[in-house]
Amino acid sequence: MLSLLVAGCGSGGGDNYGYGFGYDAQVNGLRVRYSDGGMNEPSADIVAMWFEQTLQCANSMETPELSSIQVPPPLVIVVPPDTVDPYDGLTYYDTGTVLIERQWALDRGLYVHEFVHWLLFIRHGSFHDNHNHLAPEFSCRWN
Repeated sequence: MLSLLVAGCGSGGGDNYGYGFGYDAQVNGLRVRYSDGGMNEPSADIVAMWFEQTLQCANSMETPELSSIQVPPPLVIVVPPDTVDPYDGLTYYDTGTVLIERQWALDRGLYVHEFVHWLLFIRHGSFHDNHNHLAPEFSCRWN
Protein backbone atom coordinates (compact mmCIF):
# COMPACT_ATOMS: atom_id res chain seq x y z
CA MET A 1 0.00 0.00 0.00
CA LEU A 2 2.06 2.81 -1.30
CA SER A 3 1.19 6.40 -1.97
CA LEU A 4 2.54 8.57 -4.69
CA LEU A 5 3.80 12.09 -4.42
CA VAL A 6 1.81 14.04 -6.91
CA ALA A 7 2.65 17.69 -6.61
CA GLY A 8 3.95 20.47 -8.72
CA CYS A 9 2.85 23.10 -11.14
CA GLY A 10 -0.50 22.40 -12.67
CA SER A 11 -0.61 18.80 -11.54
CA GLY A 12 -3.99 18.83 -9.80
CA GLY A 13 -5.44 21.81 -11.55
CA GLY A 14 -8.94 22.95 -10.96
CA ASP A 15 -10.46 19.51 -11.41
CA ASN A 16 -8.44 17.58 -8.78
CA TYR A 17 -7.08 15.05 -11.30
CA GLY A 18 -10.55 14.56 -12.72
CA TYR A 19 -12.12 13.76 -9.34
CA GLY A 20 -13.40 17.25 -8.58
CA PHE A 21 -13.92 18.51 -5.05
CA GLY A 22 -17.51 17.50 -4.40
CA TYR A 23 -18.42 15.44 -1.36
CA ASP A 24 -21.40 13.63 0.11
CA ALA A 25 -20.77 14.20 3.81
CA GLN A 26 -18.60 16.33 6.09
CA VAL A 27 -17.64 15.82 9.73
CA ASN A 28 -15.24 18.14 11.57
CA GLY A 29 -13.83 19.41 8.28
CA LEU A 30 -13.19 15.95 6.83
CA ARG A 31 -15.13 15.49 3.60
CA VAL A 32 -16.09 12.10 2.18
CA ARG A 33 -17.41 11.16 -1.24
CA TYR A 34 -18.81 7.68 -1.63
CA SER A 35 -18.53 5.59 -4.77
CA ASP A 36 -21.46 3.33 -4.06
CA GLY A 37 -23.92 5.67 -2.40
CA GLY A 38 -22.37 4.78 0.94
CA MET A 39 -23.29 1.12 0.74
CA ASN A 40 -20.56 -1.05 2.24
CA GLU A 41 -18.52 2.06 2.99
CA PRO A 42 -17.86 3.58 6.42
CA SER A 43 -19.86 6.64 7.45
CA ALA A 44 -18.19 10.04 7.44
CA ASP A 45 -18.37 9.91 11.26
CA ILE A 46 -16.26 6.74 11.27
CA VAL A 47 -13.74 8.10 8.75
CA ALA A 48 -13.43 11.33 10.77
CA MET A 49 -12.87 9.28 13.92
CA TRP A 50 -10.09 7.31 12.16
CA PHE A 51 -8.48 10.60 11.11
CA GLU A 52 -8.59 11.94 14.69
CA GLN A 53 -7.17 8.67 16.03
CA THR A 54 -4.35 8.88 13.50
CA LEU A 55 -3.55 12.44 14.58
CA GLN A 56 -3.55 11.46 18.26
CA CYS A 57 -1.25 8.51 17.62
CA ALA A 58 1.12 10.56 15.46
CA ASN A 59 1.13 13.42 17.95
CA SER A 60 2.39 11.02 20.62
CA MET A 61 5.45 10.38 18.42
CA GLU A 62 6.18 13.96 17.37
CA THR A 63 8.03 16.73 19.15
CA PRO A 64 5.79 19.37 20.75
CA GLU A 65 6.73 21.80 17.98
CA LEU A 66 5.67 19.43 15.23
CA SER A 67 2.58 18.09 16.97
CA SER A 68 1.33 21.66 17.34
CA ILE A 69 1.17 22.03 13.53
CA GLN A 70 -2.47 21.73 12.59
CA VAL A 71 -3.20 19.14 9.90
CA PRO A 72 -6.27 20.03 7.86
CA PRO A 73 -8.56 17.08 7.20
CA PRO A 74 -8.32 15.80 3.63
CA LEU A 75 -11.03 15.10 1.11
CA VAL A 76 -11.52 11.32 1.07
CA ILE A 77 -12.91 9.80 -2.10
CA VAL A 78 -13.87 6.12 -2.30
CA VAL A 79 -13.19 5.09 -5.89
CA PRO A 80 -14.03 2.00 -7.96
CA PRO A 81 -11.65 -0.99 -7.85
CA ASP A 82 -8.44 -0.73 -9.89
CA THR A 83 -8.71 3.07 -10.12
CA VAL A 84 -5.34 3.62 -8.45
CA ASP A 85 -3.86 0.28 -9.47
CA PRO A 86 -1.34 -1.02 -8.44
CA TYR A 87 -2.09 0.75 -5.15
CA ASP A 88 -5.01 0.36 -2.78
CA GLY A 89 -4.97 4.00 -1.73
CA LEU A 90 -3.34 7.19 -2.95
CA THR A 91 -2.70 10.64 -1.51
CA TYR A 92 -2.53 13.74 -3.68
CA TYR A 93 -0.60 16.22 -1.56
CA ASP A 94 -1.21 19.25 -3.73
CA THR A 95 -5.00 18.96 -3.49
CA GLY A 96 -5.33 17.34 -0.06
CA THR A 97 -7.16 14.35 -1.49
CA VAL A 98 -7.03 10.73 -0.34
CA LEU A 99 -8.32 8.02 -2.66
CA ILE A 100 -9.39 4.65 -1.25
CA GLU A 101 -10.40 1.83 -3.58
CA ARG A 102 -13.90 0.57 -2.80
CA GLN A 103 -12.84 -3.03 -2.14
CA TRP A 104 -10.77 -1.67 0.79
CA ALA A 105 -13.37 0.85 1.97
CA LEU A 106 -13.88 -0.90 5.30
CA ASP A 107 -10.15 -1.35 5.99
CA ARG A 108 -9.34 1.11 8.80
CA GLY A 109 -5.63 0.43 8.37
CA LEU A 110 -5.59 1.69 4.79
CA TYR A 111 -7.25 4.98 5.77
CA VAL A 112 -4.77 5.42 8.63
CA HIS A 113 -1.88 4.64 6.27
CA GLU A 114 -2.98 7.33 3.82
CA PHE A 115 -3.71 9.79 6.65
CA VAL A 116 -0.14 9.28 7.90
CA HIS A 117 1.20 10.15 4.44
CA TRP A 118 -0.92 13.32 4.51
CA LEU A 119 0.14 14.45 7.99
CA LEU A 120 3.82 13.73 7.32
CA PHE A 121 3.62 15.87 4.21
CA ILE A 122 1.99 18.73 6.12
CA ARG A 123 4.42 18.56 9.04
CA HIS A 124 7.68 17.56 7.35
CA GLY A 125 7.41 18.19 3.65
CA SER A 126 7.41 15.52 1.03
CA PHE A 127 10.49 13.47 1.83
CA HIS A 128 10.56 12.86 5.58
CA ASP A 129 10.63 9.03 5.60
CA ASN A 130 7.22 9.32 4.01
CA HIS A 131 7.47 7.50 0.71
CA ASN A 132 9.76 4.77 2.00
CA HIS A 133 7.37 4.16 4.91
CA LEU A 134 10.13 4.42 7.53
CA ALA A 135 8.55 7.11 9.69
CA PRO A 136 7.43 5.70 13.06
CA GLU A 137 3.99 7.20 12.53
CA PHE A 138 3.21 4.36 10.12
CA SER A 139 2.90 2.11 13.18
CA CYS A 140 -0.31 4.03 13.98
CA ARG A 141 -1.95 1.74 11.47
CA TRP A 142 -1.85 -1.07 14.01
CA ASN A 143 -3.06 0.93 17.04
